[in-house]
Amino acid sequence: MLTTVSLATRKKRFLDLMLCEAFFLAWFAVLCLLLGGVFNDQFIGIMINQGFYSTEFLLFLLQYAQTAGWLLLTCIYCGMDFYYLCRDGQSIIKKIIGVKIISNNGDKASFWKTLIIRRGLFVLWLFIDFFIGYFPIAMIFIDGCFVLFRADKRSLRDLFAGTIIIELK
Repeated sequence: MLTTVSLATRKKRFLDLMLCEAFFLAWFAVLCLLLGGVFNDQFIGIMINQGFYSTEFLLFLLQYAQTAGWLLLTCIYCGMDFYYLCRDGQSIIKKIIGVKIISNNGDKASFWKTLIIRRGLFVLWLFIDFFIGYFPIAMIFIDGCFVLFRADKRSLRDLFAGTIIIELK
């Protein structure tokens, strides 16, 4: 069945990898900065010293509203992205580039392979970053090297999940 599909070009595969991960990291960084601004000692200090009806507390709530907006946007984007990944094998960026995730045998990639292994592995790398630093950037570099130098252009996550990226005609 694999003879009827063509693997994505190295250029498209690398572009997909870099855009997806750069977008995800940027979004994650903004979310962390906003959440770090909400859940800090300043919040507790305002509540104890000025009370709920102070100007400082109301300004703090406005900052929280901005964070809540980002959380809502994150949930909407991730929901859409995950929906498209599971339904079509394409994230929003993959749709724009014109590539798709399928299983090694040519069938549609399962939810388990698409979301849990491929996306979950990257999220796991992000959490490891909190302990050793710069690991996601290193893993993106390693994934990029796999895509650039392997004959089948598969990333490390593709190898773990048993998936390939094909080009849509």
